[in-house]
Amino acid sequence: MKARHLVGASIGLLLVVAVVAVVEQVGPRREAAPGFSAPSSVPDDPPWVPVHGQPSSDPAPAALVDKPDPFQVDVVARSAHTRAAGEAFALRIAQLYSDARRADPGSAALAAVFSRHISASVRDFLISDARRQRQLRTERHVDTGLEMWIRSEVIGESSAPDRVNVEVAANSVSRPLRARSWYRDRYDVVWESGRWRLFSYCGGVLGPDSDRNLTPAEQKTFLTGVGWRRIPAGSG
Repeated sequence: MKARHLVGASIGLLLVVAVVAVVEQVGPRREAAPGFSAPSSVPDDPPWVPVHGQPSSDPAPAALVDKPDPFQVDVVARSAHTRAAGEAFALRIAQLYSDARRADPGSAALAAVFSRHISASVRDFLISDARRQRQLRTERHVDTGLEMWIRSEVIGESSAPDRVNVEVAANSVSRPLRARSWYRDRYDVVWESGRWRLFSYCGGVLGPDSDRNLTPAEQKTFLTGVGWRRIPAGSG
């Protein structure tokens, strides 16, 4: 897992903020706006384990609109018991979790998608980080105006998997910090009580700082492993 020190920029997990300094660990994650201090205690970031990408004949999920809609997340969660639907659900969870522009802490919206079997450490991390981002006014969110990337592996029957482990690669932006970076996170979703739910999460791999689509060379070094499919740019 990468770590680097930035001043007034970018995204990571462990915050050690002195005026504007930020310790960054995991892609576009934990960032502090000027004049704010980090909470004295934060949960540990779930350890990064990449998926074993499996090629898929399904098209990649559709492009996302700029802001996540919890109602649409619920619609997608109930849409179909297929790998493609599991991927689409995981992609929307990635956007929902990463968006810190909403005024509310977001814990209710996140808790609504959790599996009853999600670990307490992952649950607490996601809720506390979402709340902390809003308190620090980072306005972190996914830039849906750029391409995204996705790959997955299935557990169980390929036609109706019990679980789909999904990696999402996206560009995260914090306009108050004038910061951007590419990152990869993992979202594992399970079919539970007639719908998809989030079973586990880990965040992961930090890519280049950029406000544009990945170049072919960057794709080669950042999107390591097999099974990656491109999601076209949406409304940003």
